[in-house]
Amino acid sequence: MIYLDHHATTPCSPAVAETVCRYLTRWISPRESETIQAQAAEAVIAGLHAPARRRQRVIWTSGATESLNLAIRGCAERIEEHDHNRVILTTGIEHKAVLMPIAHLVRHRQWRLEQIPTDDAGLVDFSAFERMLSYLAPSMVCVGAVNNEIGTVQDLARLHAACEDRGVVLIVDASQAFGICDLHGDLIALSAHKFYGPRGVGALVMTAGHYPREQILGGGQQGGIRAGTLPLPLIAGMGEAARATETWREAGGADVMRALATDLYTRVCAGVEERTAVWLNGPHDARHPGNISLTIAGIDAADLRASMPQVVCSQGAVCSNGQASHVLHTIGLLPVHAAGTLRFGVGRDTTSREVREASALVVRQVCALLDAVRVS
Repeated sequence: MIYLDHHATTPCSPAVAETVCRYLTRWISPRESETIQAQAAEAVIAGLHAPARRRQRVIWTSGATESLNLAIRGCAERIEEHDHNRVILTTGIEHKAVLMPIAHLVRHRQWRLEQIPTDDAGLVDFSAFERMLSYLAPSMVCVGAVNNEIGTVQDLARLHAACEDRGVVLIVDASQAFGICDLHGDLIALSAHKFYGPRGVGALVMTAGHYPREQILGGGQQGGIRAGTLPLPLIAGMGEAARATETWREAGGADVMRALATDLYTRVCAGVEERTAVWLNGPHDARHPGNISLTIAGIDAADLRASMPQVVCSQGAVCSNGQASHVLHTIGLLPVHAAGTLRFGVGRDTTSREVREASALVVRQVCALLDAVRVS
């Protein structure tokens, strides 16, 4: 099996698994618990690569979905207490973990949602964004640092500066972005399993002055912001994963990943371009180094995946439950082209041999499917 779906999840690294198991099998004293949390939080904050002007604090959650719900709904409650403008901005290419909490605010809390325009690569139209900040006076903006389908990397530093100038809270979905780009924002949501950590743990990194109202009620843990007993072994594992990600980043791991993804794209294009049209979705430069969102005209991506079970890839977000991709629709792809789109996610452990074998198999099966269509 060749695993090329690292945007869906990454394998827990052996060092992280060892750390988790070590803390699973023994009692942890209150003092050691504080140390584990502090060291993990330090590693996570360091990995953001965006020094904040104010103190940052980490709230441990079950993952980015919970973190985003806490940030969006919890900040909305804070804003409502002060009777600020109930307007939130986001883009049309966000994950449902962003879109669904916002939809809840619109349906049940009288919030107004306005969509930030993006170009055909998924990049925010910054001129339009600045105009929206001026004439809509939103209280919150929520954007993904890196898109989970087409790999678009937003200019968070610029977006955050514009929000800060106007006193607007910027919430960032950084699920795909830890170790990939610098993460600027007031509240930043993370999932450990996206960067070779354990499943079931995540974080919300908050800047002082932007603490949300609690959404899970109970014993008042984590300063009353998120109740519940902390999964200390998983937190220790997330800290280990954050440190390993920093080492990988400093060693130029992204360049190696980008070269492998480019090789995959080049080989597939060279193999099928005489038979059918093929193109890359998303930007060529400002993109996740391991992402290839590839549209192949004239084939059905579901049939292609079924014909090559040796290669693990996806047709889009794994959590879309088979629904048509709203991301591809937003960037202007026709439904027939969206149906012919595959997402490959190269990982840290992907080898050049795996890329060669996978690309050869993709080419062979695309040609076979095209031949079958011609015969029929």
